[in-house]
Amino acid sequence: MQRKLMAILPVLAMTLALFPSTLSAAGAQSTGTIIMTINSKTMTVNGMTQDVDPGLNTAPIIIDGRTMVPIRVIVEAIGGTVGWDAKAQIVTLHANGVTVLMTIGISAYTVNGDPYSMDTAPIIKNGRTLIPVRFAVESLGCDVDWNPDTKQIIIQYPLGGQAALQTGDFYAWTEQQKSMEILEQALSGKFYGDYVLVPAGEDYINGDHCWFFDYGHASADAFTAERHFAIGDSGTVYAMDNMTGQFVVFTD
Repeated sequence: MQRKLMAILPVLAMTLALFPSTLSAAGAQSTGTIIMTINSKTMTVNGMTQDVDPGLNTAPIIIDGRTMVPIRVIVEAIGGTVGWDAKAQIVTLHANGVTVLMTIGISAYTVNGDPYSMDTAPIIKNGRTLIPVRFAVESLGCDVDWNPDTKQIIIQYPLGGQAALQTGDFYAWTEQQKSMEILEQALSGKFYGDYVLVPAGEDYINGDHCWFFDYGHASADAFTAERHFAIGDSGTVYAMDNMTGQFVVFTD
């Protein structure tokens, strides 16, 4: 089964109908805004206040002149996902078609497999992972500004492309996240070692609407998809048969 563009077009059409301000009259992408303040446990996303790290006391801080933040809330706000390989201590950020891999304590990182270096490194402080915000979010296609007077980090992110479908159509994004959680539970105990699930779109399998995910192991160099899964609105978990390329009911 091939994932067809026609399956995506109705979602895009609905998003544009419900959220016409997503695109300007000239067709250019508009942007969303995230504002975080040093040592503040709250932030705003497009004017709405929310916790930086719900239920915990984490806040953005400055270490050696670099702003460090709990990155999950930012990536999810722009419509992306965050993976964590506890054994290798690798953080996987995925948004807007970009995958960034960062390793705790290491200044080298990759963007879609290409190597880069920063003048600082991710850390774990009080049990929470803190990431250098500028290197992370600029790699994901966002702009970052710093206001030294208010000590605010201002992040502008595109509402077009993947972020438009996921943040513009909040219901669809929420359903995708729920499906990922269900799939993680279904795969728990089926495979050994650490793994990462990356969203890979939506389509239908035998009339069952599904969210698709790539499964693979993250290294310091790249994310490599090893298997492909889908979970339907029916609750059925599917896996791609690597011999035929067809999705079948997962029974492993």
